[in-house]
Amino acid sequence: NCNLSLVQDYAKRFAMLVVLKEEEMANVHVSSLFTFVLTAIFALVGAIGAIGNLLTVWVIYSTTSLHSHTNLFLASLAISDLLLIVVGVPFDVLHAWRATDSLVARLPAYCEITSTSISLFTFASTLTIVALTFERYVAICHPFSLRMWFDRKKVIRLIYVLWIFAAVPSLYIGLQFKRVIPDWCGAYHVIEQGRCDYVNYGFSFQIEMAITAVVHMHTAPPDHAAGAVSAAPGGRRVSRMYSTVSNMSAPPASPLLQVHMRDSAPPMSQQAQRMVMKMLFTVTTVFFVCYLPYHVQRLIVMYAKCDSPVCEMLYPITGLLQYVSATLNPIIYNLMSIRFRAAFRRQMSELLIRRKRDLSSIVRI
Repeated sequence: NCNLSLVQDYAKRFAMLVVLKEEEMANVHVSSLFTFVLTAIFALVGAIGAIGNLLTVWVIYSTTSLHSHTNLFLASLAISDLLLIVVGVPFDVLHAWRATDSLVARLPAYCEITSTSISLFTFASTLTIVALTFERYVAICHPFSLRMWFDRKKVIRLIYVLWIFAAVPSLYIGLQFKRVIPDWCGAYHVIEQGRCDYVNYGFSFQIEMAITAVVHMHTAPPDHAAGAVSAAPGGRRVSRMYSTVSNMSAPPASPLLQVHMRDSAPPMSQQAQRMVMKMLFTVTTVFFVCYLPYHVQRLIVMYAKCDSPVCEMLYPITGLLQYVSATLNPIIYNLMSIRFRAAFRRQMSELLIRRKRDLSSIVRI
């Protein structure tokens, strides 16, 4: 019986001895070559993701024309992705090397602080995508209610609320992380030295998976609505082809009439709307695909008590996918948003011009 106190006491008694031999055991579970390659990939993904998200925040902040509701949410998403990479990549690299005795790992409450932070940034990204999806849904399907639900001040307040709300489950998850060592029954025991892991398992991963699935399902309808038809007042739907033809053939309407005409928007505006929804759908799909394997792997460990070499290798690989998602987001913005790409080029050119001026002034001095 795995609940025998004799076995658990035996595990606690020899826990320190096992930890001292942990690096030798790591060579059995995960080869050094695999760890080296994994560390290099973590470093590459982390560097690209950190630079990309930092540039995203900088471009949106510096470009007044990009201060739209959608871009404010994207800036919040870039901040959470940036912080996730800065905190999470070193944490997972130390975990991959089983560096339980490193100077950083010995800091007080290291497990609790890093785990809470990683959970906070993950939940903030999830809730930001949910809010962005809802904002786009209202903008397309209920355009006359958009100003009532969303304006610049309300969006900024909502972003603050999302981060505060994300802190609640993050504290619940993070405070469960301790320095632990498993016994022969699969139970975890808290010790002074050991790897960071859960002491208890709750419904954390199930909740995150449910939220991620809801995000994925609720993004598709707005994209379909934007790509297939244009909503008209009173619940009618007019095809985009008919709208385009009518806009080309009809004489210009008065400003008062244009306010009440949903189909009076030019085709370029509809195309931009569709492009925004395609970008949002791509970001959400990448988020879902990259985060799902990590949660599935943790559920397998929780229910199957899997502690085999395969599970040991899957943990850092599935964790790496989270940072891949954070790294791909800035690339998606540049590839799919013409305005963002133009603003990025303009900011970079202005930065290079300033650098040249500074260098020329230094040379003259």
